[in-house]
Amino acid sequence: DGRMRHRLGESFFILTVLLAVFLVACLVTYSPTDPGPFNAYSSPEVHNIGRLLGAWSINFFLFLTGYLAWSIPAVLIYVGWLVYDRSDQPPEETSLLDWLAHLTGLVLFVFSATGLLHMHALPPAGAMPAGGGGVIGLQIATPLLQFSGALGSTLFLLSMLLVGLTLFAGISWFAVMDATGRYTLAAAEGLAKVLAGMRDWFAGR
Repeated sequence: DGRMRHRLGESFFILTVLLAVFLVACLVTYSPTDPGPFNAYSSPEVHNIGRLLGAWSINFFLFLTGYLAWSIPAVLIYVGWLVYDRSDQPPEETSLLDWLAHLTGLVLFVFSATGLLHMHALPPAGAMPAGGGGVIGLQIATPLLQFSGALGSTLFLLSMLLVGLTLFAGISWFAVMDATGRYTLAAAEGLAKVLAGMRDWFAGR
């Protein structure tokens, strides 16, 4: 039934938004001394606004993905929007290949982003459970650094990051470059007009 699919999709989207808000609040109030499954030491006092559930959840996500955990709320909202958007389409029009492409893009994004964060984001000592890219970033970046060095690993992971975002979010990088060039030219033209107006104003003075 189309109406039931629409209601379920809308309910799922609302739940993802609420969960994303909860995760953002827990991330903002994260403390390295809060109890968690991967904390070597912790104080009995919980500073996280989500209490034990929030502290344990954020410690788990930070341990796995490092700083990339801050993108989890946005990913949740986008997945909820995808489900809501597809709920209005007949089941035969929602291709399994389409969802597989989204899933593949998400995996590529997580692996490449955590690898880059492990190599280039160095958190202060004790601030993160397992480095800037978490355990996943450590497992991805370590063999790449051994075989291709820092430059090769960075270029490879950056290319995989762009491919992952294209598959997961449908971003066209050619369209992004075209829009960037168009807005840059428009900004340069506007700046030239402002400078010309200022020159005339000073000449009048």
